[in-house]
Amino acid sequence: MINVNSKSIKKYDFIYVGRIDKRKCVDLIIKALKILKDKNYNFSAVIIGSGPWYTDIKKLIKNHGLDRYVLLTGFLPSYEDVLRYITKSKFLILPSSYESDPLVIKEALSLGVPCIVSDIPALTAIIKDGENGFVFRRYSCTNLAKCMEKALKLSKGEYQRFSKNAKKSIENRNWVNIAKEYIKIFTKVVKRYDRQK
Repeated sequence: MINVNSKSIKKYDFIYVGRIDKRKCVDLIIKALKILKDKNYNFSAVIIGSGPWYTDIKKLIKNHGLDRYVLLTGFLPSYEDVLRYITKSKFLILPSSYESDPLVIKEALSLGVPCIVSDIPALTAIIKDGENGFVFRRYSCTNLAKCMEKALKLSKGEYQRFSKNAKKSIENRNWVNIAKEYIKIFTKVVKRYDRQK
């Protein structure tokens, strides 16, 4: 059993965990952080993962002068270490252009960590804007920056509400309920396709 204290001190404002490639849109996080830096926000972020864009993301962090704001860990082989980083973070960000059923969202929510996600159906089925996280327009670093700004401005009480809602939102995520959500998503897609014919 992994012993992770979900009430641990929050060292990072934002965290990304996953593969670093084009589809995951990690560059949007860096560009949004640059916008926050230019507005004189004080923040910290950690990016965990590796992939074909790792070197590009490292350069982007340096080029935007974000070295002191962003920790880029690379791949972490220990699942327990990843969970500890998530627990020490206020918000998980998932800016992907495509996802099916990301486990990292469920892990974060179960630890009381709200999420900031792109507006793709697999993510908006779990994250409700203003309740257990924020939803931004996919591919938009300015819209992501606005959501991150909202996150930074939350009072302690408001953040605790988001955190409680995060835990609550994952409690009912059993396989039957998940299947029902996917049926809703597929039904929407089919209806949209039928209208386009």
